[in-house]
Amino acid sequence: MQKVFDLHTDVLNKLAGLSRQPGKPCVNAASLEAGGVKAACCACFIGDTTDRQTQLENVMRQYEVFASLNGYMGSCRIYPALEGLDYAGEAELEQLLRSIHPVYATLTWNHTAGICGSCREDFPVTKWGKRVLRLLESYGVRPDLSHAGRQAFFSVFDNAELPIVTHSCAYAVTPHIRNLTDEQIRLLISRGSVMGMNFYSDFCGGTAESLVRHILHILELGGEDCLAFGSDFDGCARLPAGLEGPEGFPGLRHLLIKAGVGEKILDKIFYDNACRVFAGGQSGDERR
Repeated sequence: MQKVFDLHTDVLNKLAGLSRQPGKPCVNAASLEAGGVKAACCACFIGDTTDRQTQLENVMRQYEVFASLNGYMGSCRIYPALEGLDYAGEAELEQLLRSIHPVYATLTWNHTAGICGSCREDFPVTKWGKRVLRLLESYGVRPDLSHAGRQAFFSVFDNAELPIVTHSCAYAVTPHIRNLTDEQIRLLISRGSVMGMNFYSDFCGGTAESLVRHILHILELGGEDCLAFGSDFDGCARLPAGLEGPEGFPGLRHLLIKAGVGEKILDKIFYDNACRVFAGGQSGDERR
């Protein structure tokens, strides 16, 4: 059975009753088991409000759900993450880092905030943003650039040891403002970083086959040690047929085998690359 590390799910948002997405969560113990998911990051998402108090309350409601799960959904080890730091002053952020122990923090969502530009309004990392990066680094938290604009992306790389991208795709395959250019992907590769493929139809092209094209494109750029998955399950409105939940991972692996990707590379993409970046080569269970 394959092992999968999913870098980004929004299941906490649904379980906390905060999601705009309809239906029950697709991420659960049974679906994770069916998909071979052994480790998953669960985002505490600020929401689409710009009110700081509401953002903070959203994060804490989701973390309460996370804490109630005691680190597991079935046999899958789960890790908390922060998605959007728009609400955080230095004192609030340090308190969150101490209490939540996130493995990564997405620096901004799609708002215009004080840390760095987003994909909707781009500008380089600010003086305050540089302080945030130093604080994250002191707690061993990876800065995530999934929602960052391009100026922000490159400027963060100039000011942080190992930024990551947890849930985006390749702009060359599907031109969307949330996807990364080849120049950005090459920088991730050259720095030994990781990039999680997003399953949201608008980003990946709408089919499992189009997602495979994103993966093959990044492999052509030399990304076999960079590729991973950040499905965005429970956080997006449209997913490709066959990839509506974690149980779709085996079918995706089969498509990649048909496309000529070897088993050793698939092991890296599905599990090992994420473990290397987050755990120094250790498995998720060994990390905590």
